[in-house]
Amino acid sequence: MLAAKSDNARFIPLGIAYIASYCKRDGHVFRIYDEIPGLSKSLEQTLKSFVPDIVGISCMTATYSQACNYAKEIKKISKKIPIVFGGVHPTVCIEETLKNKFVDFVVYGEGEETFSEFLEKYETMTDYSNIKGLAYKRNGKIFINKKRPLIKDINLIPMPDRELFELNYYTQRWNWPRGNWYKTANLMSSRGCPYECTFCGSKSMFGRTFRAFSVQRTVDEIEYLVKHYGFECLSFSDDTFAINQKRSIEICREIKRRGINAKFRFQFRANTCYEDLIAAVRDIGCIHIDIGAESGSNKILKQMKKQITVEEIKESVTRIKRYGIRVGVTFIIGSPDETREDIEKTKELAKELRADYTQFFIMTPYPGTELYQYAKDNDLFPKFHSYDDFRHGGQDLKPFLNTMITPEKLVLLREELNASFANTIAKNYIFQPKFLKDLIRNVINHPGIINKFLRETLRTKSIGSGLKVILPHKL
Repeated sequence: MLAAKSDNARFIPLGIAYIASYCKRDGHVFRIYDEIPGLSKSLEQTLKSFVPDIVGISCMTATYSQACNYAKEIKKISKKIPIVFGGVHPTVCIEETLKNKFVDFVVYGEGEETFSEFLEKYETMTDYSNIKGLAYKRNGKIFINKKRPLIKDINLIPMPDRELFELNYYTQRWNWPRGNWYKTANLMSSRGCPYECTFCGSKSMFGRTFRAFSVQRTVDEIEYLVKHYGFECLSFSDDTFAINQKRSIEICREIKRRGINAKFRFQFRANTCYEDLIAAVRDIGCIHIDIGAESGSNKILKQMKKQITVEEIKESVTRIKRYGIRVGVTFIIGSPDETREDIEKTKELAKELRADYTQFFIMTPYPGTELYQYAKDNDLFPKFHSYDDFRHGGQDLKPFLNTMITPEKLVLLREELNASFANTIAKNYIFQPKFLKDLIRNVINHPGIINKFLRETLRTKSIGSGLKVILPHKL
């Protein structure tokens, strides 16, 4: 399995980790190639040392080109190795993916059951038409099988297999949650989101039905991550962790009952910041909650189908702060009908909220989202860029929508907004002994890294970007 990644965050790609653990349970042997600068073997070295029968590649839209390059490189080494693509982009662009001459199969949607069945039948079958969730080519023609139903009981899926990854990298401390410096692991306690945000593609993989791991299963994984790997902080990646307040509070009670000593980070919707739940997560060591505010204009929030209001955003941030938990708030600018006045409302809301961490992104119509279809139907796409540019954050952004504000001006506005709220967390690192210890060790082990760190921080006006210069290095 290969992981095509778009950044150097110290979070394992959970999708292929889940698929690996599911298929390993059925007796299959896996090796993960996860490209990490300065630590990973080359792809060629990995393939020659393992000699796989099948290679699976997982990617998003922003990493699709990288994934295709992987496929091309693999076919150069051995034309006989079948290559299977999976992940959100191949799921929503099946035919386009299979038109690539280096791609043989696509597993679309939730991948555990489909990929496992494919592995079981690959050597003995030439007819793949009965494998739900699979698409393939035969004699130059593309076949897309019936969609596979979502896994009803996700408790049947084993914990993601982290042993396949470079744990010396993923168990190091880094700047997550923002403003902190912990050994942080990512995990998911549920799948599926019932909301209909126009810009979100999560439903393409996990649908709109909320499916949750049991309280016991969730806390078992937390306990394992803390005790076995030494993680100091757990970051939940659930789309809607707080939607079932009773279950969420029960998870907190079980963590407390077991005496698990860790920090936690969650992401809540503004309309799910229940008082009892905030108190419960505070009591288990929650240090940070992220809120997707998106806009300071109720008109734009309605257009996004966020199903929240500006007033709810204000109330949620106030409530979280009241419990002494740090708040991160994110916004998106560049919606189709957004005006300068709307963006000014967003800026004013950000000022009023005074969050501990504030970041602005550019609206991006990812394939598979309602926004993407809307943009196509209304001829809102400017000249097409590479899929590499389908990013809503980071440096050198290229907006993908013709809106009321020109792409060039939108990029400048986003940079100005981020700069005006930058470094509100910078001072936190200076007072953290573990951060200073790691920084000194890195400077000793990698002479010159401090200059790169300072240059990048000054260039971007963001200590987070500066820290990314340090992150690829082994401490």
